[in-house]
Amino acid sequence: MLSWWQNLPLHINPIVFSIGSFSITWYSLMYLVGFVIVYGLLYYRIKRGKADIPKSQIQNFKSQINPKIPNTKYQILNTKQLLDLMFYLIIGLLVGARLGYVFFYDFEYTRGFEGTQIFLKLFKGT
Repeated sequence: MLSWWQNLPLHINPIVFSIGSFSITWYSLMYLVGFVIVYGLLYYRIKRGKADIPKSQIQNFKSQINPKIPNTKYQILNTKQLLDLMFYLIIGLLVGARLGYVFFYDFEYTRGFEGTQIFLKLFKGT
Protein backbone atom coordinates (compact mmCIF):
# COMPACT_ATOMS: atom_id res chain seq x y z
CA MET A 1 0.00 0.00 0.00
CA LEU A 2 2.73 2.47 0.90
CA SER A 3 4.73 1.80 -2.26
CA TRP A 4 1.72 2.86 -4.39
CA TRP A 5 1.46 6.14 -2.52
CA GLN A 6 5.18 6.87 -2.87
CA ASN A 7 5.11 6.25 -6.63
CA LEU A 8 1.96 8.27 -7.29
CA PRO A 9 3.81 11.28 -8.83
CA LEU A 10 5.24 8.97 -11.49
CA HIS A 11 1.71 8.21 -12.75
CA ILE A 12 0.50 11.83 -12.99
CA ASN A 13 0.80 13.58 -16.33
CA PRO A 14 2.40 17.03 -15.73
CA ILE A 15 0.45 18.56 -18.64
CA VAL A 16 -3.16 19.56 -17.97
CA PHE A 17 -3.97 20.18 -21.64
CA SER A 18 -2.21 21.24 -24.81
CA ILE A 19 -3.31 22.94 -28.01
CA GLY A 20 -0.75 22.44 -30.73
CA SER A 21 2.66 23.30 -29.30
CA PHE A 22 1.14 25.33 -26.43
CA SER A 23 0.61 23.39 -23.23
CA ILE A 24 -0.47 24.22 -19.69
CA THR A 25 1.17 22.31 -16.85
CA TRP A 26 -0.22 21.70 -13.38
CA TYR A 27 2.59 23.78 -11.90
CA SER A 28 1.72 26.89 -13.93
CA LEU A 29 -2.00 26.31 -13.38
CA MET A 30 -1.50 26.38 -9.61
CA TYR A 31 0.37 29.69 -9.86
CA LEU A 32 -2.50 31.09 -11.91
CA VAL A 33 -5.10 29.80 -9.44
CA GLY A 34 -3.09 31.30 -6.55
CA PHE A 35 -2.91 34.74 -8.17
CA VAL A 36 -6.62 34.67 -9.03
CA ILE A 37 -7.56 33.73 -5.44
CA VAL A 38 -5.33 36.44 -3.94
CA TYR A 39 -6.72 39.01 -6.37
CA GLY A 40 -10.30 37.96 -5.60
CA LEU A 41 -9.81 38.08 -1.83
CA LEU A 42 -8.09 41.46 -1.92
CA TYR A 43 -10.70 42.87 -4.30
CA TYR A 44 -13.43 41.67 -1.92
CA ARG A 45 -11.69 43.32 1.03
CA ILE A 46 -11.27 46.59 -0.90
CA LYS A 47 -14.96 46.69 -1.81
CA ARG A 48 -15.91 46.00 1.84
CA GLY A 49 -13.54 48.72 3.06
CA LYS A 50 -11.34 46.30 4.99
CA ALA A 51 -8.12 46.65 2.97
CA ASP A 52 -6.18 48.75 5.47
CA ILE A 53 -2.43 48.30 5.31
CA PRO A 54 -0.23 49.57 8.16
CA LYS A 55 1.54 52.69 6.95
CA SER A 56 4.88 51.46 8.26
CA GLN A 57 4.82 48.71 5.61
CA ILE A 58 4.32 51.04 2.67
CA GLN A 59 5.90 54.30 3.85
CA ASN A 60 9.19 53.83 2.00
CA PHE A 61 7.47 52.87 -1.24
CA LYS A 62 4.94 55.68 -0.97
CA SER A 63 7.56 58.33 -0.17
CA GLN A 64 9.38 57.55 -3.41
CA ILE A 65 6.22 58.14 -5.42
CA ASN A 66 4.55 60.93 -3.43
CA PRO A 67 6.42 62.63 -0.57
CA LYS A 68 3.15 63.98 0.93
CA ILE A 69 1.98 61.03 3.00
CA PRO A 70 -1.18 61.65 5.05
CA ASN A 71 -0.79 61.44 8.82
CA THR A 72 -3.04 58.44 9.28
CA LYS A 73 -2.14 55.13 10.82
CA TYR A 74 -3.39 53.10 7.85
CA GLN A 75 -3.30 53.53 4.09
CA ILE A 76 -6.34 52.21 2.24
CA LEU A 77 -5.54 50.15 -0.83
CA ASN A 78 -7.63 50.86 -3.92
CA THR A 79 -8.35 48.74 -7.00
CA LYS A 80 -5.80 50.53 -9.20
CA GLN A 81 -3.08 49.87 -6.64
CA LEU A 82 -4.24 46.26 -6.44
CA LEU A 83 -3.86 45.81 -10.20
CA ASP A 84 -0.41 47.41 -10.06
CA LEU A 85 0.55 45.14 -7.17
CA MET A 86 -0.60 42.02 -9.02
CA PHE A 87 1.25 43.07 -12.17
CA TYR A 88 4.51 43.57 -10.28
CA LEU A 89 4.05 40.31 -8.38
CA ILE A 90 3.60 38.35 -11.61
CA ILE A 91 6.60 40.03 -13.29
CA GLY A 92 8.68 39.40 -10.16
CA LEU A 93 7.61 35.76 -10.11
CA LEU A 94 8.55 35.23 -13.76
CA VAL A 95 11.93 36.96 -13.51
CA GLY A 96 12.76 35.37 -10.16
CA ALA A 97 11.80 31.88 -11.30
CA ARG A 98 13.89 32.19 -14.44
CA LEU A 99 16.91 33.54 -12.55
CA GLY A 100 16.53 30.80 -9.96
CA TYR A 101 16.45 28.12 -12.62
CA VAL A 102 19.47 29.48 -14.49
CA PHE A 103 21.64 30.01 -11.42
CA PHE A 104 20.60 27.05 -9.23
CA TYR A 105 19.73 24.24 -11.63
CA ASP A 106 21.88 25.08 -14.65
CA PHE A 107 24.79 26.94 -13.06
CA GLU A 108 27.58 24.82 -14.57
CA TYR A 109 26.36 25.64 -18.07
CA THR A 110 25.75 29.32 -17.26
CA ARG A 111 29.11 29.82 -15.55
CA GLY A 112 30.93 29.71 -18.90
CA PHE A 113 29.12 32.77 -20.28
CA GLU A 114 30.65 36.24 -20.31
CA GLY A 115 28.90 39.56 -19.65
CA THR A 116 25.62 39.98 -21.51
CA GLN A 117 25.61 36.45 -22.95
CA ILE A 118 23.93 35.29 -19.77
CA PHE A 119 20.82 37.31 -20.67
CA LEU A 120 20.52 35.34 -23.90
CA LYS A 121 20.43 32.21 -21.75
CA LEU A 122 17.75 33.79 -19.53
CA PHE A 123 15.37 34.47 -22.42
CA LYS A 124 16.14 31.40 -24.53
CA GLY A 125 13.73 29.30 -22.51
CA THR A 126 15.94 26.29 -21.90
